[in-house]
Amino acid sequence: MMADSLRDPRSLGEDELVAYLVSLPAHGRSRREWLKAVQAFWRWWSHRSEVPDPSARLRLRAPVARPPDILTPEQVRALVRAAFRAEERRGWAVLLQASTGLCIGSLVALRREDVHPEEGWLWTTAAKGGRMYRVELSRPARIAAAHLLAIPPRGQARQQTLLGVGHEAYRRWLRRAAESAGLGRVWPHLLRHTFGSALAAVADPRSWQAAMGHTDLSQYARYAHPDARRVAAAVEAARVM
Repeated sequence: MMADSLRDPRSLGEDELVAYLVSLPAHGRSRREWLKAVQAFWRWWSHRSEVPDPSARLRLRAPVARPPDILTPEQVRALVRAAFRAEERRGWAVLLQASTGLCIGSLVALRREDVHPEEGWLWTTAAKGGRMYRVELSRPARIAAAHLLAIPPRGQARQQTLLGVGHEAYRRWLRRAAESAGLGRVWPHLLRHTFGSALAAVADPRSWQAAMGHTDLSQYARYAHPDARRVAAAVEAARVM
């Protein structure tokens, strides 16, 4: 604020604070964090001055929680069918991501020798930290992985990877499949979030963490979306005596 206005903040009034607040981005936490900082400054300054606090009456409405970005099972099936109509490789690739929740970096980096559908698992590299971790494969994921392995690799540069394409090509596959299925915008992390949310509904937090490849549980709350029926069932099942 000082850099933008070239003013001493102690000389600003309420109207000027409101005008600056309105000029900040409407999305995200920028306005809320800025207002908290200004009010903290004036709490500190109030012990050193008799000038009234111009931020004392400023309030922001609590952020409205919006529904999580996830696809329904019907939408996932429509997306996979549309990918298959374009090309078999695309269909199996989209099914594999939807059934494992792999992030796009891990998905396109999968090496053919690290995929073992007959044994029900694969090795992949975590997007953050670059560590290797094991991914257990469900039946749809095993089928998709086996079919991808059966498709001859194409091109020299990516012949060691399972999909044979990079980030941008896979995003393009998803975008075109979504358009064909009439789903609007679909991006790779949406499939990961969809899988992670479905997994959180049936798995304990530690199992969820292992399946998603996270080093800790800090992200679990973003994927766990309890509803009233699940909460009631959990309360009913709990026994303390």
